[in-house]
Amino acid sequence: MNTWRIHDCGKLPKGVTVVHNPTCKPMGSGWWMWMTKEATEEDTETGTMINEIGETVWENQVEVVFCPFCGERLLKDEPPVSYGRFRHSNHREWTSEFLEGP
Repeated sequence: MNTWRIHDCGKLPKGVTVVHNPTCKPMGSGWWMWMTKEATEEDTETGTMINEIGETVWENQVEVVFCPFCGERLLKDEPPVSYGRFRHSNHREWTSEFLEGP
């Protein structure tokens, strides 16, 4: 069963997706803004792990209560104390760090 929900307000810039999947344990029950940088020709020439245009160079994922582009409240309940986690994944080095929120 597909439980993913995507917020599509029409104001999201290229490379930004706002998603919700309550059945994914690492994501929890919140909404996440995913920001992705795709490789350009320059990235393929200077990166050691990036070989093709369009590959993911890095991703940032941030738990959000509101859409930062249209202001719509996405999380219906009050966020838990630990809400506000974020992750940065650097595909140039194949590292990922998951940081807890406040």
